[in-house]
Amino acid sequence: GPQDNAVLYMLTMMREILPVLPRSATKNACETILKLLTLGSTILVSTGFSSLHGLFAGRPTPSCLPADMNGQLVTALYDYKPGLNDTGPMVAWLATMQEGIINLGINSPDLVESHLPRFCQAAIECWLSDRGEVVRAAGLAVKAVLGEVGRGLGKVVAGKVADILGEGVKYQYSGAWQTVLGVLVIAVEVIGGNQPDTLKNLLISLAQLRGSNNFSFEAEVDLVVGKAVAVMGPRAVLAAVPLNITGEETDYEFKSSWLLPVLRENIRHTELAFFSEYFLPLAAKCLTRSQMSGQDGDKIGHKTFEVITYQIWSLLPGFCNCPTDIATSFKSVARILGVQLGSRKEIRLDILTSLRHLVARNLENEENKVELARYSKNFLPILFNLYTTVPAGAEEAGQRLASLETIKLYFMISDTELVNTMFDRALEKFRIETLQFTRDAVLDLLRTMLPHIEESRITVLYKETVARVNSKDHKEQKKAYRVLEEMCKCPSPACQQFILSTLPSLQIQLLSSLSSASPSSQPPRLRCLISLISSLQEPHVDFALSIIPEAVLSIRAVNSKARAASFSLLIVVGEALQRWTPPPASQDSVVRRYMAALLAGLAGNPGLIHCTVLAVSRIYFQFRDVFPEDLTDQILNNILMLMSSASREVAGAALSFVKVFVTSTPIMNSTKYVANIVKALVEMPEDCKRHFRVKTKYLMERLVRKFGWDYVSSLVPKSDLKMHKRLKNMRKELARMARRVSEDSGADEEDFGTTKRHKSMDEILADSSDEDGEMLEDEAASNKGKDKKKKKTPQTWIQEGAEGIVDLLAPTAAQAVSSTNPKTPKSDAEKAKKTNSGFKINSDGKLMINDDDDFAEEEHPKKRRSTGLEDSDSDEETFETLVSSKKRKGNSEAGSMKSGKSGMSGISSKSTFSKYTAGGSGIHRDLKSDPGAEYRSKKGHGDVKKAGKNDPYAYIPMTHKALNKRKQAKAKGQFSSVINAARKGASKGNKARVKDVKHLMKNMKV
Repeated sequence: GPQDNAVLYMLTMMREILPVLPRSATKNACETILKLLTLGSTILVSTGFSSLHGLFAGRPTPSCLPADMNGQLVTALYDYKPGLNDTGPMVAWLATMQEGIINLGINSPDLVESHLPRFCQAAIECWLSDRGEVVRAAGLAVKAVLGEVGRGLGKVVAGKVADILGEGVKYQYSGAWQTVLGVLVIAVEVIGGNQPDTLKNLLISLAQLRGSNNFSFEAEVDLVVGKAVAVMGPRAVLAAVPLNITGEETDYEFKSSWLLPVLRENIRHTELAFFSEYFLPLAAKCLTRSQMSGQDGDKIGHKTFEVITYQIWSLLPGFCNCPTDIATSFKSVARILGVQLGSRKEIRLDILTSLRHLVARNLENEENKVELARYSKNFLPILFNLYTTVPAGAEEAGQRLASLETIKLYFMISDTELVNTMFDRALEKFRIETLQFTRDAVLDLLRTMLPHIEESRITVLYKETVARVNSKDHKEQKKAYRVLEEMCKCPSPACQQFILSTLPSLQIQLLSSLSSASPSSQPPRLRCLISLISSLQEPHVDFALSIIPEAVLSIRAVNSKARAASFSLLIVVGEALQRWTPPPASQDSVVRRYMAALLAGLAGNPGLIHCTVLAVSRIYFQFRDVFPEDLTDQILNNILMLMSSASREVAGAALSFVKVFVTSTPIMNSTKYVANIVKALVEMPEDCKRHFRVKTKYLMERLVRKFGWDYVSSLVPKSDLKMHKRLKNMRKELARMARRVSEDSGADEEDFGTTKRHKSMDEILADSSDEDGEMLEDEAASNKGKDKKKKKTPQTWIQEGAEGIVDLLAPTAAQAVSSTNPKTPKSDAEKAKKTNSGFKINSDGKLMINDDDDFAEEEHPKKRRSTGLEDSDSDEETFETLVSSKKRKGNSEAGSMKSGKSGMSGISSKSTFSKYTAGGSGIHRDLKSDPGAEYRSKKGHGDVKKAGKNDPYAYIPMTHKALNKRKQAKAKGQFSSVINAARKGASKGNKARVKDVKHLMKNMKV
């Protein structure tokens, strides 16, 4: 029977073993499960579907579940489809059908095509359900099925699926439009690539739906149409949904203009010829119309068509993103792009972006690369002129940078002879040009050509650059170092050969120019040294050690890029020294030699010591694994001694090293140094302790976490009460943080687990039936509390339709039996589907529009006739009473004057619903009162004193001036005068009170 738990246990076990049973056993088991589904028990139906779900999800082999048996089982399940509003079983049925069709598609792609249309038809019927869980489950099932088996469908089946899913955009499915549009995105993706013609009607329906009034899912429709543009191409989409812009319009609505942003975001991998055939002539017409409107004084038309022109040109980067016909189509737009690039700055960025897309996406395609390189001689001069022209504003400055990036990419596909020619012309212009801006721009162009020119021209540029390294013009000097940086890091064989041939002179030049280097030149100079040291394969130990002082001093540079480059240079030098050391030699000797050169800075002034300690910290962190133990002892002891220095910058750098040491060193190696570290922290000067209290707190927290609070606390002298107090507070704070973390991790453990994996069948069923289960539990508990002898709450309901009594022998009888109470209140989101339109509809379907007063009387008769004396438990009335006070007051007063039926109807809403009068303080204060209004002056601004009342201002104004140490006497004097006045007043009042008492006693005498 349905109440037998043994059956449920057996079905649960079958879910796990069905995928491995032989064919005959699988057939018998499935037939038995289908028979059990007819018993109508909710838990039995859900468990039965769960067993079949386990069979399909286990992906059984054909020996267990052949394709024909799979198809027969899927077909049979349609007869056991639950009711649309039966949430739990319906969700389980959809999940089972989903896995069954996916498994059928894996085993037999041809057989699954006949099942897709019927499944989609069953899914869109679920979109008419009143239950949001059923609607969402149907959408997820269709998405999963189409994503797995929907690709490669035939034209007939694809057309059927598209037509069926297209029904979902009709108004009867308006409550599920968000789910429907999400499904259509997947449908367009899987069908549009192979069968684009089948989606034409769907796109037309979507365009009409988006153009309707008060449509609130425009973004979702844009996603569907955008996916169609990406999959089908703009030509097919515009054939179904025309843009309807000709440039000759008299009205400026442009109802289909929403397509332009959608096209811009989604066009890719399409025909470039379509842009030249359709959009270029349209852009020319819109531009002409804009100019004509401007001449005729039509400002609206001028601006409208100008914007449309810009939007059309913004489509060009998408057409140039991996186009399919560059070899045949680029020649038709190349000349137009060159002309527009030089003449129209408003569309210049779009053209530059398009050229970069074309070059960057075709570096590996030789045919397209050759076609693009043919026009290098045309585009490069235009781009050179754009970059060397002085910009007129911020917009043109941004276009200059975009043109430089485009030049760099075009050099990668240009002919070497052309690049050499352009280099010679640019170098000649650099020598004869007098305008500094143009000289700098030309030097930037020369620098970008370095990877593409031959060695002889690199030598010429090097000579021109070296002459300006010692220039007193900081900008010119920085540009020269940028050129040297590019030479040193350039990967071309010509540049590498040049660096090897000129290495001695380049080293001398870099070392000799250190004294004349400006602060702005430090970053490119340091990066130049980094590239140079990294590229050296032969040992140059003396040169590497000679640049260490510069790297150390640059740690204090103002420029953040210089500071980062200095640390990088120190690491590169250490790596180079290790690379140049032959294998037989020990790495300890390399580290000792490097640290000996580095620690020499500890003998300098406080600024040099600060830089040296920070440099040692970075080197230790990078090479801590190869540091000898005795060297580590020496460095740490020296730096702990520096922590007792009175100089803040020295003590701060020493704290930074200790923090790096404690953090990065393993606990086994650092435990023996904890006592010395704590001692150094305790013996720091008070000024440094106070200044670096945040750093010391962080360091002590690190020590406590790593070595334990008891051990660290035992190392602090008992006389240092302040440090012990900080440690105790730190212990409390760490314990508090640990508790908070444990609570947060425990609360998030379930969420973390469920978001990392797909939901199982049990979880799907549990999620779908949570609301109903909770309702049934609450109802059962209340019934049990009232009367233990009452019968249990029924677990199933029969839904009778308009036809009357349900025929339980009919094949569809299972759909009329629901495990969800039809009277269950829906969620707010589902209630919103059936909002009141404001008018009633009669039996003929006509709107019944009444007069406002009559409609209000008919709609709310109780509100009209309420006298305010009877009590009401209605939640709606309570809500209107508390919130909509303005509306309630107007209705009651207006009703009392217009109706005239009862004398009680004239009672105001305030007297009707509440007799409370505000008064007092706090929440009982009168909000209508204006504090201090009695002191307001009637003749001017500000307040005035009133006789017999307190002053309208504070006795002593609370200002920041009271904190001034130089004015402490004045502040104290103000308080003293107030206190003296208070004492005087208190004494006077006390005397008057004593006098009154004496007078009273005198009158009491007999």
